[in-house]
Amino acid sequence: MIEPIDNLLLQHFYSALERIAPNKADDLRKILDKHKLRVEIEDTNEPFRFHVFPDLQKIGVGNGALRRLWATACGYAYRYQPIADAKQQQEFDLKSNDRMQAASMLLKWTIEAECDIAWARKAGEPIPQIDWPSDLPWPTQDPEPASGQDVADELFSCAFAFFLCHELAHIWLGHKLSENAGKMRRFEDEADMAAAEWMLGGLDQNDKTFRKLALGVALALGWFASVTVFVPDEQVFHSSSCERLYRVIDRFATDKNHKVWSFIRIILRATMDADKMDYNENRKATSPKDDVEYCISVFKKYQARRP
Repeated sequence: MIEPIDNLLLQHFYSALERIAPNKADDLRKILDKHKLRVEIEDTNEPFRFHVFPDLQKIGVGNGALRRLWATACGYAYRYQPIADAKQQQEFDLKSNDRMQAASMLLKWTIEAECDIAWARKAGEPIPQIDWPSDLPWPTQDPEPASGQDVADELFSCAFAFFLCHELAHIWLGHKLSENAGKMRRFEDEADMAAAEWMLGGLDQNDKTFRKLALGVALALGWFASVTVFVPDEQVFHSSSCERLYRVIDRFATDKNHKVWSFIRIILRATMDADKMDYNENRKATSPKDDVEYCISVFKKYQARRP
């Protein structure tokens, strides 16, 4: 059922994006108008439900995916804020306070939801009802400025914008469905880069707007990367989720110490901790980007050993 929270999330999307990068929000509205496309919420818990339907003149967004994206944004916002506020980038105890515990519980809920959905689909069973935990943070009408929910709105909006632009890119680039897996992977990679270029191209990487938009792009692709550790990616038309994440960010964030690399490190390390992957605690990373590369190498070894 479409709930008020779903429409609230769409309201947050436009308002937060306009606050972060008003020109991007305005351009996105113009592109949607040009192609006569509307964003329509669909009542479904399908995973990663963001699809363009040119013939129907709409971009369909599943309300379940929309909610889990915001919950993921909130979980990582709670973890990222101490680093964003610190003068020096450092490690933080992921269970050090109530906010960190809430972050862990939100992220645990999203992963469990994706796993439940994946197993139901594999068994040919109906997708289960996924209820938002009543004791965890959720979107509010007017979040306090700079609060965890407010930062979550911003991250959510930028990630959602990336998904929309990715879908629009398939139209811009003239992509057509094909049974050729190699061609479809190339189309998906091209759409990733086109969406990232639209959001980040021409911006100074030290600019505040670049940082917020880059964090959103990283959240969108990091969501894929973290979930597919627990739910193997069945979409043969996509490149490795970790490779997609790294390739896109590496093109735009050339500073190995940029905070977007610290944010990605948070995503990957949290996933590794949740799945009890081995991480060499004695290893000395030379930069956040270096640690991201190490984490990805561990991910690849781990996934190669999976049955």
